[in-house]
Amino acid sequence: IWREQGDQWVEENRLEMHMDWVRDVAWAPSLGLQKSMIASCSQDKRVVIWTSDDNVSWTPTILNTFDDVVWSVSWSLTGN
Repeated sequence: IWREQGDQWVEENRLEMHMDWVRDVAWAPSLGLQKSMIASCSQDKRVVIWTSDDNVSWTPTILNTFDDVVWSVSWSLTGN
């Protein structure tokens, strides 16, 4: 996760869980949620949901392992 600081980008966190190329990342809408959530998908056929209460430490949870590569992830407007 990168943060803009002045005219530079600073790496804040490195989320490592996938075993192959990550193909898409989506941040959940923050409409009233108490925590931040990110979904990522990869050539390893997994979708991982990352959660954080403080935007510093992130906890990965494998949502599912599919039969084929997952190319895209998205959230509904309500964060599902």
